Amino acid sequence: MALWLFMISCTSFPGKADGSFTIEMRYQGWTPNSDERAAIEEAADRWERVIVDDLVDEELYISQEAVDDLGETPCFAVEETIDDVVVFVSINDNQRTSFVSHVCTRRSEPPFETSTGGIWLGTPALDGGTFFNELHDSVTHEIGHVLGLRASAWNLDIDGDGIWERNLLPDMPECGNEPIHYVGPLANSIYQDLGGTGQLPMEDQGQTGTACEHWDAGVLDGEIMTAFGGSERAISAITVGAIEELGYGVSIDNAEPYELP
Repeated sequence: MALWLFMISCTSFPGKADGSFTIEMRYQGWTPNSDERAAIEEAADRWERVIVDDLVDEELYISQEAVDDLGETPCFAVEETIDDVVVFVSINDNQRTSFVSHVCTRRSEPPFETSTGGIWLGTPALDGGTFFNELHDSVTHEIGHVLGLRASAWNLDIDGDGIWERNLLPDMPECGNEPIHYVGPLANSIYQDLGGTGQLPMEDQGQTGTACEHWDAGVLDGEIMTAFGGSERAISAITVGAIEELGYGVSIDNAEPYELP
């Protein structure tokens, strides 16, 4: 599920001179041990290797009242300049899975990249997780959702006028009734170069938040943005292509080795 807190008093600033992209993992209400911290930071490092262009810095003010009005979320009050993405990581055992992610705020100008997001970890996540065998793979997966690899960013009506500024899952309303495909041309071209046929299929199994939010695990087993599977999952060139289609500057050459099953 994605959550968008509206930004107040936003001003854009030039990014870093060296063009590097950074994800700050910010721990809220708990302190990870050295092994947990290493696994979580490595998850962020994996995305920093494939996303290489700095984003425009953004001055962001989100009040605690605005956060509280939304109920229980992994989002937090912010009053600072964001460079490039801040991801809050907190513990919550009240979720149906041990890993839950949200987009908290997006940038106010196209292509509307994420500025802040949140990840809830359930206690079992720190023992290896429920759907993934390795903490760093699980958090890598959730950071992917925070960056925008999810239906609410693939299909985006930013101003509420009923017109999609981005429409990469055009059949999303039919989710659960018929197969859904991602139509971004770059990710699909890479998928087909790897031996895939047709357009990238979305997952059609699982509960809300699983179906149509991930690549089909039966077709892309071992890819980081599938919903089911074990450890050692790759950020493939397919996913790097999809990230580029969200507006991030990437290096396809830095994608992790991956072959379709």
